[in-house]
Amino acid sequence: MDTDKNVDSDGFSLGSDSDADDPPTAAVGSGGDAGDSGGASRPRPPMPKLGLGGIGNSGAAAATPLTARKPPGLGLSLGGGGDAPASRSAEPSPPDAANPSGAIPRMSLSEHRPVGLNLGALRDRAKEDVDEDKSELQIRREKFAHFEKHCTEIVPGVYVSGEGVAKNRATLDEHGITHVINCVGFVIPNYFEPDLAYKTMWLQDTPDEDMSPVLYDCFDFIEEATVERGGRVLVHCSQGVSRSCSVVISYLMWRDGGSYEDTFAAVKEKRGIANPNMGFTCQMLQWAKRIGTEADRAPPHRLYRVAPHNEHDPTYLVAKPCTSCDTSQLDARGAYVVATSARKAFAWVGTSLIDEEFRTVAERFARQLYRYDGLGPADSRVVTVSGGDEPAEVLEALGARAGDGEGGGWEGAAGARRESLDDEFAMYQRGTRSEIAANSGAAIPPPEWARALTKAGGAGLGAAGNPSLSKGWSLKEPATSGSIQSSSQSPGSLTSGNLA
Repeated sequence: MDTDKNVDSDGFSLGSDSDADDPPTAAVGSGGDAGDSGGASRPRPPMPKLGLGGIGNSGAAAATPLTARKPPGLGLSLGGGGDAPASRSAEPSPPDAANPSGAIPRMSLSEHRPVGLNLGALRDRAKEDVDEDKSELQIRREKFAHFEKHCTEIVPGVYVSGEGVAKNRATLDEHGITHVINCVGFVIPNYFEPDLAYKTMWLQDTPDEDMSPVLYDCFDFIEEATVERGGRVLVHCSQGVSRSCSVVISYLMWRDGGSYEDTFAAVKEKRGIANPNMGFTCQMLQWAKRIGTEADRAPPHRLYRVAPHNEHDPTYLVAKPCTSCDTSQLDARGAYVVATSARKAFAWVGTSLIDEEFRTVAERFARQLYRYDGLGPADSRVVTVSGGDEPAEVLEALGARAGDGEGGGWEGAAGARRESLDDEFAMYQRGTRSEIAANSGAAIPPPEWARALTKAGGAGLGAAGNPSLSKGWSLKEPATSGSIQSSSQSPGSLTSGNLA
C-alpha cells in the first residue's frame, strides 16, 4: 500500500493504483467456492470503481481531477464571500477577472458567519414601548383627574363640568353659578334645587341618541340665564366630555356663526377632554350644513311632531322631525309644526288634542325655528291653525286637498289617527318614568347633605355665598345637616386648558 497519497488542498484524494481505497484485484484468504475443485483460488472480475465523478472501471483513471468534480454548492458562502455560480453544474466556472483559475470559491464559515438576533435588545425595545403606552395612559388619567374637579369657563357666563363639580356647592358658589343644565337626569340629581335653576335633560352618550329635539330648549335656557338675567350657566354631564360639550358647542355655533371644526377647537382648548361622540358630531355637522344651505335658497317643506322626549320623563315634550311632510303623519290627538318653503312656521293642532301642553310646545318650537334655525326673522309671528281649518299654504305643504266645508281645510283632519302612536300618547297620560329614572337622578329628592346646603334645607346652611362654606369643602366626606366638613386646602386654580 502506498502511504504517500496524492491529495488536493481540500483533502480530497487524487487517487492511485495502489490506493487503499481501490478494490483488490483478487480474492484474499484461503479457500474458495464449494464448487471449485482443488481449492485453487480463481481471480474475480475487477469491481467498478466508485468516485465522485461517477462509476468507472478500476483500471480507468478519471479524466477529470476530483477537485473539479466536487458536489455543487460547496463553494457557496453564507456571508457573500463570492457570487454563487450561474450554473449548478459540477463543472468549473470559466475564468474571469475576479477568478482567473475558474475554480469554485470555497466556503468559509469562520469569515462569513450569519448575523444573529439580539434578543436582549428586542426585549428592551418592547419594554420601552410598554413604558411609553403606560405614560400616555397615565397622562390621560391625570388629565381626567384634573378636569373632574374643574369648572371650565368656555365663554363668559357658560361653564362645562362633570358630576364632581355639579355636586360641590363651594365650587359652584366660587364661580357664581346660578343656572344648571343637567344632561343626565336619570343618573345625577339636581343637587341644589331650588337655590339654583335647573333644566333636566335625559341624554344617553351613544351614537344613536338624537339630541337635536332638546337643543333649542337648551339655547332658550342659556340665553335667558346669561342675557336676560345676567347669570351664569353650568352645563354638566357625568364627566364633562361628550354630552355637555355637545350642547355648548352647538350653542356657540349658533351664537357666533362659526363652523363645527373651529368651535370644537375653541372648546377643546379650554377643556382638554372635550370629545363629543360620533353621533353627536354628525348631528351638529348636518345641522350646520342644513342651515348654511337653506340660507341661500328656499328650504323644503318640513313637518315636526310634538311627542315625549323619551320614557325617562314622558311629560317632557319636544318636537321631533317626521319622516315626510304629508297628512299621513298627522294624528288628531296631537300637535305639529309645519315649516314651509316660504319660511313660515305654523302650529297645527288636532281636533282631539289630549292636552294643551302639546299646543304650547308646538308654538314654542315654531318660534325657535325662526330664532335658531334660520327659518326667518326671529320676531316673526307664529300662526296656529286647527285641523280642518288650514290655510292654502299649509294644505300645499302637506299635500292635502281642501274640503268642501265652511273652513275649507283638510277634509280628513277630524278622523286622523295613527295606531302606531297609541302607546306614546298612553305613556304621556300615565306620566310614569322609566324604572331607572324613577329610582335615581333628578326624579328623587337630593340627598340629605345637599338639602342641608340649600336655603330650603333648614339649619340656615348652604345659601349661596354662605361664609361657613370654605372654598376647599369636598364631597368626598359628605356633610350632614348638623355639620359641614371643611378642608384647609382650597382647590387648585389651574387655568383651563393646561392639560389640553
